[in-house]
Amino acid sequence: MEKYKIDRGIPLPQNRKRGRKASYPFADLEIGDSFLVPFANVRTMRSAAYQARIRMDKTFYCAKEGQHSVRVWRTA
Repeated sequence: MEKYKIDRGIPLPQNRKRGRKASYPFADLEIGDSFLVPFANVRTMRSAAYQARIRMDKTFYCAKEGQHSVRVWRTA
């Protein structure tokens, strides 16, 4: 008893989306560039920077700036 019919030769859709859109511009940073995230937690940004470091093999530094903001620099 066959449950599913197998189709061959059907092309993939052209507008496939993979993953979700990046929340922060880590991929666009050159060494020495930075971006400011208002109303952010340093711990949350460090976690995001760590994940970006693993994915892209780039190094980032996060520091609190003012009362409610975090600045992220690309260092290598």
